[in-house]
Amino acid sequence: MLDGHLQGPPGLKGASGPGGSPGSAVVRLCPQGEQGGPGQKGSKGDKGEAGEDGEAGDPGPVGIPGRLGPIGLTGDLGQQGEAGPNGALGLEGPIGKTGPRGSQGHPGKPGPQGLRGIPGPAVRDYWIDPNQGCHRDAFKAFCNFTAQGETCLYPDKKFQSFSYSASDGVSIHIVQLTFLKLLSATAKQTFTYHCLNSAAWLHTATYSHEHALRFRGSSGEELTHENTHYVSALYDGCQVSDAVI
Repeated sequence: MLDGHLQGPPGLKGASGPGGSPGSAVVRLCPQGEQGGPGQKGSKGDKGEAGEDGEAGDPGPVGIPGRLGPIGLTGDLGQQGEAGPNGALGLEGPIGKTGPRGSQGHPGKPGPQGLRGIPGPAVRDYWIDPNQGCHRDAFKAFCNFTAQGETCLYPDKKFQSFSYSASDGVSIHIVQLTFLKLLSATAKQTFTYHCLNSAAWLHTATYSHEHALRFRGSSGEELTHENTHYVSALYDGCQVSDAVI
């Protein structure tokens, strides 16, 4: 409120007036002065930010090897590798001591016929080796070349089993007997049986051989009067009590 009057609202904007005439500019031209000398050195600026990493250079030359370090701990045992080729044959070693004598082996097959030796006396004792092995088990036997070649052994005086000894009384091993059997065509043996109230061959009461002696061969076969024709009694005195056969 001015001077007792109320102020009204602003009026509308009036129209733009006409443009004025161009003004004038005053320019003062002065001659260029001489170049001044260098100014004083300014203070050191702040450190700039780090630049990006450059590209890696070429590897340098190999350096001098360093000193040998201490021996490390033993590692775990690795897997066994493949066997290598056989090495060259070594020199022959010294001959070892003779070992203990092994057990008697099984009889082998007879070897080929040897060369005929110098004829000796027709009837005498000879050292023979039927298994043709080591000469240490050879034995002395009585040989009779006049009777188509007989080899005579001496039976032991034991009736439980037939065993034989050489001319010098040494018992003959079963292996040598086996080979002598293989190399022989036939064999025979006679013995004396003392009987007392027993029928050793022919039983006179029944006139039969049912109580005759029975034998068992080395093969286990039983030899009797009924199944073996070559078992016979040269003299049968057991038909009478307390006699011999």
